[in-house]
Amino acid sequence: MRAKVFFAFCIASFFCLPVVHAGDVLKDVSYTGEVIIGVSCCDRPFIFEEINGETRELSGFDIDITRAVVKRLGYEPKFVTIDEPELIPLVAEGQIHLAPGMVHRRHWEKAIDFSVTYLEGGIRVLALKGGGVTKLKDLRFKKIAVPKGEIGDAGDAISSMFPEAEVVSISDIPEGISLLKDREVRAVIGEMRALLDAATGDEKSKSLILLSEPIVTYPYAMGLPPKNSSWKELVDFALMDIYISGEFSEMYQRWFGGSFPFTVEKGFAVEVWPE
Repeated sequence: MRAKVFFAFCIASFFCLPVVHAGDVLKDVSYTGEVIIGVSCCDRPFIFEEINGETRELSGFDIDITRAVVKRLGYEPKFVTIDEPELIPLVAEGQIHLAPGMVHRRHWEKAIDFSVTYLEGGIRVLALKGGGVTKLKDLRFKKIAVPKGEIGDAGDAISSMFPEAEVVSISDIPEGISLLKDREVRAVIGEMRALLDAATGDEKSKSLILLSEPIVTYPYAMGLPPKNSSWKELVDFALMDIYISGEFSEMYQRWFGGSFPFTVEKGFAVEVWPE
């Protein structure tokens, strides 16, 4: 899962790297006609591999919205699967032109740029239908599973918000879902992408609900090479146009609507600047 180890590793390792400045991305892209897109596989329904005959193809919400951005810019997408710890340095160097699904963190601003936010996630709550937990306030006096070492201080946040709750440390989210279905816990706390990935792979996922209220909100954006304002502007405007046109809503409904095991309420709007 994307949340595991990655953030801590990147934070610790990146600042040991020398500062590298990307070249003129727009010039390179215009010359080759290709936009190199770095992704880390896999977390359904955002990015995952589908088997099509004898080939494997990337699919998911992040893939669709990235294709739409690149199409609006008039280029061809070239997807490259990158190990997560290598993604930020490669974006910083300009070897990767776009990296969808990245949490926009302030300390990463020292290394790379980010597009406007196109999705909001963060630390969320997975519960059982009919299990008595439909809002955050329902977590009072409940037993809650939190993955150890996976989501930082979420356990401390829960303890602070709901001191009456009992926090149970688990090894990973699938273990928490198993405990949830056995009613040994009443909720599983985790990073939204990791929760949805685990829930999508569970055959009984239709019995689960994702609370609409976040514990902590994370803005998801596209990572971009630094010091490339013209390239960033084009990507930002493309994302805004996709949202204004209604294409964004269609993609969101496809991946998080009726066909998905449970509805994920959008509850936000892409930042759109006036003319």
